[in-house]
Amino acid sequence: MKKDITVLVFGATGKTGRIIVKKFLKDGYSVKAFVRNIKKVNHIVHENFSVAQGDVRNAKAVEDAVKDSDIVISALGNLKVFRNTIISDGVANIVAAMKLHGKSRLLFMSSLGVGDSKWQLGLIYNLIYLPTFLRNVFKDKERQEKIIHESGLAWTIIRPAGFLFFPLPFRYRVCVMPARPRILPIMSRFHTADFIVKEGSNNQYIKKNVALSYF
Repeated sequence: MKKDITVLVFGATGKTGRIIVKKFLKDGYSVKAFVRNIKKVNHIVHENFSVAQGDVRNAKAVEDAVKDSDIVISALGNLKVFRNTIISDGVANIVAAMKLHGKSRLLFMSSLGVGDSKWQLGLIYNLIYLPTFLRNVFKDKERQEKIIHESGLAWTIIRPAGFLFFPLPFRYRVCVMPARPRILPIMSRFHTADFIVKEGSNNQYIKKNVALSYF
């Protein structure tokens, strides 16, 4: 039964992470949210929901959370413009903890524009945002993906296009990278979470970099 499968969600209080938690619970799974501030998840009341408190940079806290989990999801994000390795350090801890406890399934939310999807976010992102405001963010995303690619785990890297505030009434496209550039690289958090929940069950894209976009 799905309730016997525990899904551990890092980044559970983020805009996409919150949707992922709700969708996995709705689909019948047991969900454990890894959070720094428990108050941010106090509103979630569900018999299959639990919380692990800690900082992703704390290896022991991550190890304790991973120990009793079956599927690990990372929806971690960091938009700080100055150079830092907060998320990649956390990803290294997640990978190490999974290896320590013999866990293998990792679904990791990255972004279109990383790795072999470079230049696929569109002209405004490629020429303005990425070289300036998002330069350090995407450098760390490259580090995060490298750690995962070399981990030996059963990973899937999900690269959604630029997020809208609302879902569009279209079927989104799932493309295994490398793939042709997007015509209009936009995606919603709702449908990104939808794909992650489905992939958690189907395991169709193990060791694949997957781009998500409407067009």
